[in-house]
Amino acid sequence: MFCINSNLMAKQKSKKTIATAKQVKKTKSSKKKTTKIKQSKKGKKGTTARKVTKSNKAKSDTIKLEDLATNLATKTLNDGGEVIPEKTITIISAFKPQLKHLSKMNFGNAAVVTDTTTLNLSYQVPSQNLTFQYKPISLIPRAVKIIQPAKIVQSGNAKFGYGNFYHNLIDLTYSLVDTKGNTHTLTGMNEGFQGLHHLQSTNQIGVNYMGNYLLDSFNSIQTSVYYNSTKRYRYGLVPDSSILPNANFTQNATNYGARFGWLNFNTKKRLVTLRPTLQIDHFSGVSDATNTTLEFKSPLVFTFKNNLNINFDVAYSYSDYKSGTAVKSTNSIIRFDPSFNFKLLKTKVLLGVSPIIANGIYSINPNVLVSRKLKDTNYVFVGGWNTTVSLNKYVDLASVNPWIAAPDALPNTFKESKFITIVINSSKRLDYSVGFEFNDYKNIAFFNKMVNPLDKSINGLNFETLFEARAKTIEFIAKCRYQYSDKLLITNKINYIQFSSIRVNNQAWGVLPLLIQSNANWIANNKLSFDGGLQFWSGAPFSGVSSTTNTMKSTLLLNAGLNYKLSSKWNAWVRGENLLDKPYERWADYPSLGVQLMAGIVYSFR
Repeated sequence: MFCINSNLMAKQKSKKTIATAKQVKKTKSSKKKTTKIKQSKKGKKGTTARKVTKSNKAKSDTIKLEDLATNLATKTLNDGGEVIPEKTITIISAFKPQLKHLSKMNFGNAAVVTDTTTLNLSYQVPSQNLTFQYKPISLIPRAVKIIQPAKIVQSGNAKFGYGNFYHNLIDLTYSLVDTKGNTHTLTGMNEGFQGLHHLQSTNQIGVNYMGNYLLDSFNSIQTSVYYNSTKRYRYGLVPDSSILPNANFTQNATNYGARFGWLNFNTKKRLVTLRPTLQIDHFSGVSDATNTTLEFKSPLVFTFKNNLNINFDVAYSYSDYKSGTAVKSTNSIIRFDPSFNFKLLKTKVLLGVSPIIANGIYSINPNVLVSRKLKDTNYVFVGGWNTTVSLNKYVDLASVNPWIAAPDALPNTFKESKFITIVINSSKRLDYSVGFEFNDYKNIAFFNKMVNPLDKSINGLNFETLFEARAKTIEFIAKCRYQYSDKLLITNKINYIQFSSIRVNNQAWGVLPLLIQSNANWIANNKLSFDGGLQFWSGAPFSGVSSTTNTMKSTLLLNAGLNYKLSSKWNAWVRGENLLDKPYERWADYPSLGVQLMAGIVYSFR
């Protein structure tokens, strides 16, 4: 609704004005009709202006608003009033008012009603959508990272244990986080035992430092400096009644080195991901043989928005080896791995090549990896074809067989592998995989008893390292993993290897045809936890008297342990190995200990 108020000011009377007013009045009276105003151009649509008059039956003429105001002023002056009364023009819209029904008057607000009903919805979820494949990355133990701590934080623990065969263990750990967020961890250990044979003893000492230095909020430098020393004796084929000095049978080993790596944690927002690592290692074994190695790896990944990754990994390895006869040899490997990683027709594909320069000899090898999940199933097929070239390091060979003599040389090992694997996610707790590998090896390491003209009772039994020029294998690998929350974890692995061809040696000396491993960890409650392991392997071949081929017996090992929390700072633990108490030999003529039991305590502080 619109309302217009117009106040007309009184004017002085004059003959001209009165005459004009009378003339207007006479004209209007003769017509005897009411003035009606059409809808204003500036008003709303459907709104009309009406002048209220004394006659309801009078007809209306359309005039302008200015003429209406003049007409009103003239009519007022004609009536003889000295004061012009206030006139009002009311414009009424087309809206028709309505009266509310009497029964709805004075209604108040209704009270709020609480809805306590529950709506149940059921969904039919396909079984293949209940679980999804999870492929964990390789885990690397690292120090705890705390962002900008307010003060220096110190923590550590001391572990002590003692058991039969004079088995003793001391393990110390100390960690420090400084005010800049850098983490420093220092560990030290000493372990030793004495068997029934007077030469069947081992003593190990190890020290390791790990550091994490923060460059900024996304970059850090990780370092590791380590030292390990092992002292043992060759007691194979040596009678316990021997009175020769222990120095004749010494089999000591020392290893020390350092690792450095640069890590960047802001990989999601960067086009380029670069994480180089550098490792320097030195090992000294029997007969004053030494081996120094240097390994540099620089994985480089370019990530694009269309799920396309371009990899350009670079690796360099160098080995300097001096045998006991003062013969020196060097090996070097330069490797490039350019590849494309993309998704095509719902299939993940890695396609590339691997140019390799090993000791100056150039070769190029395929690098293919394909992964595809079958529609509406939990089956994932993975297949690939690649070639790896690795340095044979003295420390790695000694970790496999601690009784080896110093090798004459350490050539590089080539492995061309074609494989196919089926990964099955049975449920959210259980997953397993089955796969086959067809491998072609060059310079694969075998270990056999050394043919020594001297009596073994004088120097003990050594194994020699034999590098097979060419060997082809068919391997069957099966894995199974079950996890229930964070309380129970069971892992199993089966590895069966069959040599289809061996060019030089008669047998794959020292290689286990079948190996089964199973491990379990169970946290019963907040104080008690268990862990256990089972191993079974079939006997490896070795040469006997007069170069005959023998096979060692199959072995079954059972280990178990428990840990109980006495308080916030004290824990008690018990460990048992070879609980079946069955003698076995991993390497011929080196019998193991019987059942071994050890118990101890752990003190923790922060």
